[in-house]
Amino acid sequence: MASQPNETTPGKPLRRTPLYDLHDVMGAKFAPFAGYSMPVEYRNGLKNEHQHVRSAAGLFDVSHMGQIVIRGEHLAEQMERLVPSDIVALVPHRQRYSVLTNEQGGILDDIMLATIA
Repeated sequence: MASQPNETTPGKPLRRTPLYDLHDVMGAKFAPFAGYSMPVEYRNGLKNEHQHVRSAAGLFDVSHMGQIVIRGEHLAEQMERLVPSDIVALVPHRQRYSVLTNEQGGILDDIMLATIA
């Protein structure tokens, strides 16, 4: 059972990702984000976390991110108008991390794009 209380937003408790209990056991400090209680820092501190990710590996919990399915003709080509990534070359059942851009090329948000056969 998680030891940290589930913070609430006005009238609605925050949801927990499937990895919440693991983050809690690892000593995460949680904060509200997009309706979820998300880990923002671990007991060893940000500098140690950064050094660990640079020298070994890190895990980013994406289970809080929304998912949409887009269908249509020439979809990969159309998506390339929105992201600065090669989507046309993405093989089925693979994904690519990118950013969603505005009309001026500024970053609106990060995005993970996957192809379905």
